[in-house]
Amino acid sequence: MKKHMVLIIFSSLIILLGILILASSKLTTTYYDYESDRVPESFDGARIVQLSDIHCKRFGKDNEELIRTINAQCPDIILITGDCIDENHHNLTPLEQLFAGIQNTAPIYAISGNHECDDPNLYGQLIALYNKYGITDLDDKEILWSKGDSSISIKGLGAFENKLNWDLDFMKRQDENVFSILLDHYPQLDRLAWYGYDIILSGHVHGGVIRLPYVGGLIGNNGDLFPEYDGGEYKIGDSTMYVSRGLGSTVIPRINNNPEVVVITLHRKD
Repeated sequence: MKKHMVLIIFSSLIILLGILILASSKLTTTYYDYESDRVPESFDGARIVQLSDIHCKRFGKDNEELIRTINAQCPDIILITGDCIDENHHNLTPLEQLFAGIQNTAPIYAISGNHECDDPNLYGQLIALYNKYGITDLDDKEILWSKGDSSISIKGLGAFENKLNWDLDFMKRQDENVFSILLDHYPQLDRLAWYGYDIILSGHVHGGVIRLPYVGGLIGNNGDLFPEYDGGEYKIGDSTMYVSRGLGSTVIPRINNNPEVVVITLHRKD
């Protein structure tokens, strides 16, 4: 009798886990409103779509669900914060489908994540897709996003860069009067806030993989428990960091942690 009870309990737990994993696979959209008197007037209402940690994940046939979700946001710009690929996924077809479906939606900029560093051949294939679909590799580069007679600075910090030896001249904001966005795959607001960027976009932590109600993410990328920046909005001083929970997964399945497309709308505060 006891063996039967153990079997029933074990089977029930397996079924419950399967239901949780299946429920956690549904694509979601997370919206943020960023308000500041530093937002240029011509950017009032501008929409940023952030994609992160795709890991060659496909949503729907030919990635149509993800493409439809992104295009429905009518973004002014699309920013990818790393880990499009990893060493366990060598079929880049889902990425090509995605890029083909959003290439004409808005300008697209991307930086590398730690998994872009895994396989030079795979990374070369990714760069070839970027070039094919007009996506700008922003690793350790800066561009000006212009609307009307105003511009916003966007810098990308590539994961190939040694994080302990940042190029301080590159990291330093060249003009404090220009609204600035920094893309960094690693969420490290405590180290970055003093550079004075208005917005920092990051990913990497996958929302803590398993999210506990009222607690948040359980597992960090180094096996640490309850990572500080697992997903969401964080502020230190005048810097606001948005950490995407990402779209894909690696070894451990996501539980209570749906993949997300992040949408940030800029508002000018008068």
